[in-house]
Amino acid sequence: MIAFEREGRGPAVVLAHGAFADRSASAGLAGLLAERFTVFRFDRRGRGNSGTTTHSVELEVADLAAIVAVAGGSAFAYGHSAGGALVLEAAARGVPLPRIAVYEPPYTVEPARLADSARLADRLRALVAAGQRGDAVELFLRVAAQLPADVAPGWPRTRGGRSWPTCSCTTTR
Repeated sequence: MIAFEREGRGPAVVLAHGAFADRSASAGLAGLLAERFTVFRFDRRGRGNSGTTTHSVELEVADLAAIVAVAGGSAFAYGHSAGGALVLEAAARGVPLPRIAVYEPPYTVEPARLADSARLADRLRALVAAGQRGDAVELFLRVAAQLPADVAPGWPRTRGGRSWPTCSCTTTR
């Protein structure tokens, strides 16, 4: 089950949050948009009140498509960070999203960063395979999100924080 909320009135717009958040992260934006749009905020797979923890790009795109179907079969979409990547992927796969906006999708085209990304992916897979999901999240925050080493372990939404179980589950993919 994918949990979602609907508010406002007007053309449909779906908001997709980043990997380390739930639908509450977009509440402020939704409140502003609800004056002119019907806003759909959903908890991505394995986060918030969405119970499933099985992850794949295909399943996440299907979840977004299901929200679009509930919205009437077509919707504008906004995605932040990994949510931006999801929105782009869904549009590329034909989900009816006539207008999209993304902010900070996790893509790079710089050759040096591409090589670094491949090495990071290998390190993350090894940590997950060893059952060290928390260490994988912390490494991702330090290297990919570029949080300082002294900030990543104590970042309020990571170890010991409200979203830490969500962060840890996102590395199962």
